[in-house]
Amino acid sequence: MGRTLRLTGLVVGDEPSAWAEMGLPVVGDHLTVGGVTVRLVGADGPRGILGWELDPRIDHAVDGLAPATAGDRQQDPDATATGRGYAVVALDHLVVATPDVERTSAAIIALGIEPRRTIDAARGDEGFRYRFWKLGTSLLELIGPIAPAGDGPAVFAGLAFTVPDLRVFAGVTGAPQAAVQPGREIATVRTAELDISVPVAFLTPRPPRGEAAREDDQPVRAGR
Repeated sequence: MGRTLRLTGLVVGDEPSAWAEMGLPVVGDHLTVGGVTVRLVGADGPRGILGWELDPRIDHAVDGLAPATAGDRQQDPDATATGRGYAVVALDHLVVATPDVERTSAAIIALGIEPRRTIDAARGDEGFRYRFWKLGTSLLELIGPIAPAGDGPAVFAGLAFTVPDLRVFAGVTGAPQAAVQPGREIATVRTAELDISVPVAFLTPRPPRGEAAREDDQPVRAGR
């Protein structure tokens, strides 16, 4: 039986005020949802998702996916996030893009965790592979071409949050659409307008267990 790893934190190069404007429950320089703390370190330096924190801790880069540094890590992960009052349930998906799915998969599997599911699908004229791992309350969604397309590193490529009602985010998202996962809806945040450097999508909750047994392991297509 494989090891259990939990995603407990992310570091993002954005201003906290931008994420509060998006409607997420920011407190100070961070937000905590579903046991995952996102630390917002400002927009003056590198942008995007800068690192992740896993439990048990991984202190090395995983095929280019950097760990959060000691200076980046949120020091109060149990803080209660209230923000603008929107009841964000969880960080549903962390999306990672790679030019070589099998290479990046091998690096993740070397951590001791086995993938849950692999899906091959067409995007335009190209074939893409999606592979999923469970990281506590979140899913890691790895996406890349079926045939390797270079030797560049894997990169953090997007986030999807579970929210109970997409209508409260109507001012910052596009129109809700049916998600790939049956019984769910998805709306993509207009991140460029808010100066947010991470593609973000909001998803309605998963159907009760048994109604859609494994449909949570489906591409979210956040920001793509």
